[in-house]
Amino acid sequence: MLSDEDIKRARKIALAQLPDIKEIMRQVSEQTGVTIAQMKGVRRYADVTAARQLVSYIALREGHSVVMIARAMNKDRTTVVVGARREAAMRAVLQQDTLTD
Repeated sequence: MLSDEDIKRARKIALAQLPDIKEIMRQVSEQTGVTIAQMKGVRRYADVTAARQLVSYIALREGHSVVMIARAMNKDRTTVVVGARREAAMRAVLQQDTLTD
């Protein structure tokens, strides 16, 4: 049976649940107007690409693995990694612009 230590560990795991990637996609879709189907699709329009990059960045920040994100978005791992890096770079540029104004 489970020891007290096992039960404590199980409770910590239950409390540390990650936000669902689909929920992240839904919220980004709501804010950007890009549908989840478009994010999962093959089109590379600027608004769709930016939404994908934002989802990748947020999901990685929240602790999801690259593979989990890629599967949820029907993309390959490199798309997720590059997208998250581009979003991080864009944020750094925007932060720098804010500091210099």
